[in-house]
Amino acid sequence: MRRRRFLATGLFGGALLGLGGLLESSRYSYPNAGGLRALSGKQLATLSAAAACFSPIGSAPTPEEIARWLDGYLASAPEHVRADVLRLISLLEHGPQLFLSSPRRFSALSLEARERHLVGWADSRLALRRAGYAAVRELVSLARYSDPRAWSAIGYGGPVVPRGWRGGEREPVEPGG
Repeated sequence: MRRRRFLATGLFGGALLGLGGLLESSRYSYPNAGGLRALSGKQLATLSAAAACFSPIGSAPTPEEIARWLDGYLASAPEHVRADVLRLISLLEHGPQLFLSSPRRFSALSLEARERHLVGWADSRLALRRAGYAAVRELVSLARYSDPRAWSAIGYGGPVVPRGWRGGEREPVEPGG
């Protein structure tokens, strides 16, 4: 990629992220979600809507549990990482309005429309949208598979090392083991 194209792409991507961050005023109402540490109720609704697209219906954890786990994860993340992810969430929420001229926000779309919108991000010519899709998918997967209730769906029996083991101590060896 030539330098000029790289700079133009970076500037355009930065402008889109900035625009996503500016679109905070809302005629939509979002539930008052108490106990949040890093996310607003709007951001929780957006992440819950995205998590529903990557989670089998009726599976554990629920999309809201995934979004709440991510709230705790982001609360402990470095400030610059948290700020970037929160801008990405805003861009995702307003993506249908920005890229499709839709009057509805991401969290207000049907499950099928949200899935189509995410596929549009995954297949986009814009590197920023493809990277945004990958980041959302990876965050949702991290939260989902951090919950032991999701492990059986992928045939994972759990960690070999028992919970609470800090390492360094010798584990008792079973005779014949």
